[in-house]
Amino acid sequence: MHFATLQSTTGLLEGEKASVCSCCKHPFEAETKEEELEQNKNNWMSTPARVQVPYNPEQPQYVEGNEDFNVWYGKYLSDRRNPRDRDRVQAGHRCDPEKDSGWTQADHPGSGSPGFCLFYARGCCGFGHKCRYFHHVPTVLDMASSDEAHDIFGRERYSTHRDDMGGVGSFNTECTTLFVGDLMFDRGAPDAVESVQKELESSFRQWGDIEDVRIVPSKAIAFVRYTWRCNAEFAKEAMAGQKLGLSKCIVVNWARDDPRPDAKKRKRTEHAEQVEAALKNRAAALGWTKPEIDSISTRGKPDFIGPVGPYPDTSPQFQSGHGQAVMDGPAGGPDGPADGPGAALSQTVLAGKLKPNLGRFDNPPDWQEIIQHFRGSELQTYIKGLLEDRLKAMIKPQYVDKIAKQIAGTVSDILGKKDEKKSQEKFCQELELMHLQEREIKDLSGGELQRFAIAVLCVQDAQVYMFDEPSSYLDVRQRIAAAQVIRSLQTVDNYIIVVEHDLAVLDYLSDFICCLWGSAGAYGVVTMPFSVREGINVFLDGFIPTENLRFREVSLTFKVSEDLDPSKLDRMHNTEYPDMSKLMGDFRLDIKAGNFASSEILVLLGQNGCGKTTFIRMLAGLLNPDDIKEGEEIPKLNVSYKPQTISAKFEGTVKDLFLMKIRDAFMHPQFQTDVTKPMLIDQIADHEVQTLSGGELQRVALVLSLGKPVAVLKKGCAGLALTEVCYEGGCFRLFSFLRLETMVFLEGM
Repeated sequence: MHFATLQSTTGLLEGEKASVCSCCKHPFEAETKEEELEQNKNNWMSTPARVQVPYNPEQPQYVEGNEDFNVWYGKYLSDRRNPRDRDRVQAGHRCDPEKDSGWTQADHPGSGSPGFCLFYARGCCGFGHKCRYFHHVPTVLDMASSDEAHDIFGRERYSTHRDDMGGVGSFNTECTTLFVGDLMFDRGAPDAVESVQKELESSFRQWGDIEDVRIVPSKAIAFVRYTWRCNAEFAKEAMAGQKLGLSKCIVVNWARDDPRPDAKKRKRTEHAEQVEAALKNRAAALGWTKPEIDSISTRGKPDFIGPVGPYPDTSPQFQSGHGQAVMDGPAGGPDGPADGPGAALSQTVLAGKLKPNLGRFDNPPDWQEIIQHFRGSELQTYIKGLLEDRLKAMIKPQYVDKIAKQIAGTVSDILGKKDEKKSQEKFCQELELMHLQEREIKDLSGGELQRFAIAVLCVQDAQVYMFDEPSSYLDVRQRIAAAQVIRSLQTVDNYIIVVEHDLAVLDYLSDFICCLWGSAGAYGVVTMPFSVREGINVFLDGFIPTENLRFREVSLTFKVSEDLDPSKLDRMHNTEYPDMSKLMGDFRLDIKAGNFASSEILVLLGQNGCGKTTFIRMLAGLLNPDDIKEGEEIPKLNVSYKPQTISAKFEGTVKDLFLMKIRDAFMHPQFQTDVTKPMLIDQIADHEVQTLSGGELQRVALVLSLGKPVAVLKKGCAGLALTEVCYEGGCFRLFSFLRLETMVFLEGM
């Protein structure tokens, strides 16, 4: 299908349907390119893909990492190229789909290919049929199997276009129209525009079905609109820098959206017509009568479909004492200040357990007003689904240590009662819970409680799954297994929301990322969705480029220190311990003799359950070793131990707790400067201990441990945000150096 169009310098404007080209009146072929590609697919798959250029591993096409990394562009500075630079080099290769297309390793069943070969599109793949990516022109079937977060080559798309309209494009726009620049015309020829028109059609049509080609001769530019995004993405890479007619090197970028109000209105009308046609087809399939089908109409209602029905006042169903979630105003309610910027609070609202008050704390709205407020957005449909019980939302709590106090029974009994999908055995095997089936919930460790809580959600049939910090208390191997289980829940008709601080788990789990920022107990803001890499870089940089807003004064950077030879270090006050062993049931721990010195930070890295805590308890004298050589003894140490799980039992404020437990250290000016202020204790000093959040309790426990000599910190980063972890690490290094004391960290591997 082809459209006659008008054109401005900002983008492609749509008009009436036509059977000929809008510039040269050139008739279009009756058969679309998409149909032709589908017909030729069997021919492509019957032959192996050929090698386009000889592969030379000693001459890489691009060496990355020699220059600074630009967070905004998502690339290194040396990779940037000015599209207006007339001295740029013409593409050295060109893809010929008739000769180069064929089957590759990606076409084998179960290959799990991440997408199409970028080098094949540019005509320079040196692997041929051994390539792990597809070697053919994308079809509509490939578009159906792709996702909005990535392009056809598997690269992450961004929330906005680059300012030069290059790159992979934005997932907030259609990305089906290409801008072609630096065209050249033979001004002496009478059919100069027509000849360039034919060149454009023949060159770009081989990559997919084209809806329209529009040339602006006065500016030497053109716009090519494809039917499918996958073909536009492929053509952009295949035609960049190629020769076209008299032009030796054309520019191919994304076209901007038409900003004119009439064009936007026309686009909304087309979308409404498509929705109306889909509704009528669905109604016909359900057996509606013709008058009922004809009465369906979405025109004149571009903001939302259908009226908002009345809802009764459902406020009584919420128990007294529940706070109102403030979305547009200060965060907080009758329960007290929110923890951090409000990630857990947002999950509670999305689960329907808290009613948003839209910033009206004194006069909260009812559900009908809330739905009217969000009309035209996806939240309207989502909230209606929750109220009508069409959406079932489940939340895995952040503080899994409280589960043991609230639930009684064995792991097998609890999972059996919750198993709605008959998948208990499957998830127990994936989460390593098979050997814990008969164990009581109260006897589970922190990591076992975390895996149990994840399994309870997975075996239930819900449309909305929410996981609050699923990686806490888990070692690296268990975190990967938990992430794989959560990913396996994803279907086309459900929602999965995860609150996470671990960047590695976040990178593996997410399709999109929303960054939360704000001030604890004051306000919280949620950004628009970003792609995974873009969202992580925005958070680390502390700057949101789409809003030109900086929410953190400093960027979070990670520096790798040099490996130092232990024999050349000046170690003072060495403490040695002998060979030891301990047998506990079927578990045996063997310890080789070693030593540690003052002003050192030691990390015991290992999987959960391998004996790290047992070793520390033996050093502290809480456990006696089974055998020790005659004449050797365990050194007597003053050990301050921070456990993995923390419970708030003290009745009083945080300041009262410190004065009672570590009065001398807490009153010392050096301790205030090195520990109390970096750990942000001043903000919670007057809060009741029993009302603190998990992260705040973790900080209080760390300060208590640092107030005594030889601090042993088990899972010292659990429950803390990445920003707090960075500040915490610097505090530990400085404090250990100044106090000439040893710190030992127990972390899962």
